[in-house]
Amino acid sequence: MPIPIARVHCRDQIFSPYSGLPADGKGGPDKKDPTLLFVYHGDVGFYAYVSERLKYSLNEDIQYLEPENLHASIDIDGGLIMEVETDSTVNYYGFAPAA
Repeated sequence: MPIPIARVHCRDQIFSPYSGLPADGKGGPDKKDPTLLFVYHGDVGFYAYVSERLKYSLNEDIQYLEPENLHASIDIDGGLIMEVETDSTVNYYGFAPAA
């Protein structure tokens, strides 16, 4: 069953709904947050971060998956994708409860 996508418009920092930690910042994605699955930057069209947990759960290379279709490929309980529209682009963030 596909995980849900929450579509929001936001110009501020995005936080994990599970850990409360910022998903992305000046130093890049928070790779220490166990609830962060991926970060996709729409303005440049690439995945800035993909967790090992997500890599192991996918049947194919994430680099070939469009972020708007990724929800159908993720099979992690409690997973959520946030589609975040800013003033200039659309970014995607994946989260799931810590394993």
